[in-house]
Order: sequence, then structure tokens, then C-alpha cells
Amino acid sequence: PDKPLIAQVNLFNQGFRSAERLAGKIVSLFDLCNDQLSSQPHYDFALRSLRAVLASAGSLKREYAEQQSQNMSPEELEKSEQDILLRSIYDTLVPKLVAQDKPLIESLIEGVFPGANMEMVGSRGLKEEIRKLCQARHFDCTDAFMEKCMQLYQIQKITHGVMMVGQVATGKSAVWRILLDAMEREDGIKGDCYVLDPKAVRKEELYGWLDPTTLEWT
Repeated sequence: PDKPLIAQVNLFNQGFRSAERLAGKIVSLFDLCNDQLSSQPHYDFALRSLRAVLASAGSLKREYAEQQSQNMSPEELEKSEQDILLRSIYDTLVPKLVAQDKPLIESLIEGVFPGANMEMVGSRGLKEEIRKLCQARHFDCTDAFMEKCMQLYQIQKITHGVMMVGQVATGKSAVWRILLDAMEREDGIKGDCYVLDPKAVRKEELYGWLDPTTLEWT
């Protein structure tokens, strides 16, 4: 498939006026990631993953539409839209990478998007609640722990399912439990969690199944 053209059309549909230039950059980045990052079973730099990043960028574009002035110069507009695309990359792509690939992805992004800012994003209020909860539970709220919390926070907003992978005793459970409680404190909306043994129920009982007769999801 003609990925640059597909990316360009997707960006135009999402309201990006500098879609033609940004499409070439994002496709180049995905090609570089596919060629240079380590081989992992969960890595996907094909068209499906590219479209997910573009869809996320479109949502961010609409979210920050009020902050973008109609009187922006073409250079300012492209910089603003590039920052939105970078934010989408950071939200959807970076959290999936293993630790050894993170320095490389940062150098690749810097090469494709000169002057790119990979600063961690997220709500200040949420970060403060995370710090308070860590202190109350005697956890060491390191930069790495905060980064993982914010990555999980960002990616759970744009996808229905998230898989946390890592060695035993590396903080996976602590991250999602702290984040869930911090979101409840900030939003005032109670969050519920249910821990299931994957071997205790069949896959169909957990996710449902398609009825072959009625073609309805049960």
C-alpha cells in the first residue's frame, strides 16, 4: 500500500492543514522503527499501527482546536500540528517499547522531527496525587515510576485493552493500582478493579463470542 498517501489522506480527514509534509515524516519514522528497533513479538509498525497513531492525533487536534489561532503563519501552524503528532506518537508508540529501544526511538524522532520535545505529558493534578499515594504507601516515586504511570494513563484513554509486560517485582501492579486510585482522587469518579485468573474462565466467557446463526455478539 501507498503509506504516505494513506497517511496524508488520514491527516487531512483529521483536520491537519500541513498533512502533506507531516505524512512523509511519520511514515519515515515508522519505516526507521521497523528497520532499526529490536525485534519483539508485540511490536507493530505496519499500517494498522500507523492509522492508530493518526487517529489519536486527530483526537488531540480536536481537543486543542481552541488553542490554535486561525491567524497562525504557515510555519507556526505546522509546528503546532507537528507537536500534536509528536504527542500522539509519545502516547501510543513509546509505551510499547522495551527499555533498550527507548534511547534509539528518541534519536530517530529527533532525526525525523528536528527540535522535537519528548517531555512527559499529563495532568499536573494527577501527578501530584500519584506522589501523595506513593508517599502514603511508602513507595519511592522515581521518575521512571511516574513515567510508567503517565504512559499507562495516556494509552488507556485511546485503547480498549492494555497489556503490561515485565519481569516479576518490577512494579507493574503498583503502577496500575496507584494510577487507578490517583484518577479517582482527581476526577471524583470511583474506579473498580477485578482481578481474574485467566485460567479460571474460558476466553468466550471473558470476552464474549459471535453467534454464527444471528451474527450477534453475545
